[in-house]
Amino acid sequence: MLDTSSLGGLESFRNWNDIIVIAYGFVVLAVAGLFRREVLRSKTFATLLAIGFGFFVIHTAVDSIVASSFVWKDVPEEGSKLLSVYLLFLATTARLVLLIEEMLSAHR
Repeated sequence: MLDTSSLGGLESFRNWNDIIVIAYGFVVLAVAGLFRREVLRSKTFATLLAIGFGFFVIHTAVDSIVASSFVWKDVPEEGSKLLSVYLLFLATTARLVLLIEEMLSAHR
């Protein structure tokens, strides 16, 4: 719908959903900046979050810039996506475990 609107097509990116995914990344960076003290309370969480976001950047860059006609494009794109999601899940789980430990030790 955006391609046929007054905004038209894109020259630097393959399509509009790439711009939307990049915007999500900037929103996540802003939220992480707002909660940086909480993020940095756990070095494990911060490290896994940063590495996971790094793989998100790789995935988004490959998806947005490399043409679909390249057969090899799917390997780094999908691999980076899987690693990103897995590391973000690990980061969240690690932080949850730490919060549960803190709550349990407070009740002893």
